[in-house]
Amino acid sequence: PPGSGDVHVQAGSFASRENARNLAGRLERAGVDDVFVDRVLLDAGLRWRVRIGPLSRGGEAERVLSRLRALGIRGVAVTAD
Repeated sequence: PPGSGDVHVQAGSFASRENARNLAGRLERAGVDDVFVDRVLLDAGLRWRVRIGPLSRGGEAERVLSRLRALGIRGVAVTAD
């Protein structure tokens, strides 16, 4: 899970925990490491986020972003918590 100042790649955000778990499972089966699901309360309600990390700020995050694009996953954001 996130720590202060860590960089994470967000692969998705869902209203459904099941959908988040499905994406996390897909990523793990594809060989993506350090995948986790967390929840956040937003103005729009509870959301389940699929994230990868923590990652280094440089090449490691870019490699993960490239891997996700190759898997057809769009809307990926790099965040620092």
